[in-house]
Amino acid sequence: MTTLEGLLNGTGITASIREDWNDNSPDWAHDKRHFRVRVRYQGRSMSLWYYQGLGITRDPRPVDVMECLLSDSSMAYDSLDDFISEMCIEIKSVADFRTYEKQYKQLISQNKRFTRLIGNPELIERMREVI
Repeated sequence: MTTLEGLLNGTGITASIREDWNDNSPDWAHDKRHFRVRVRYQGRSMSLWYYQGLGITRDPRPVDVMECLLSDSSMAYDSLDDFISEMCIEIKSVADFRTYEKQYKQLISQNKRFTRLIGNPELIERMREVI
């Protein structure tokens, strides 16, 4: 049985991960551990922030980051309204709206960068199948 870790090793997808602090992290991430990640594949790379709850005591592995990227990229939101509806977000103020709008835009940007990094929809689908 193929695992995501085995698939990553076989394709040459790598990730470097270092603990850091993101002063601009979303409100929900303030009490989390922050990591700066660079994922590399076939001469291309992307950087991102990865947040991990304090209950997880081990450092994240490349496979953990890839699972999150694959999960995030599998969400197909057609619009901000769709994102808000699917996430069951309750907006109580203009500030709430702006916060979720920013998160939506960041997710869309991250998904585009991830798709461009891998450059192969079949490989992305294969990785999703094994998580």
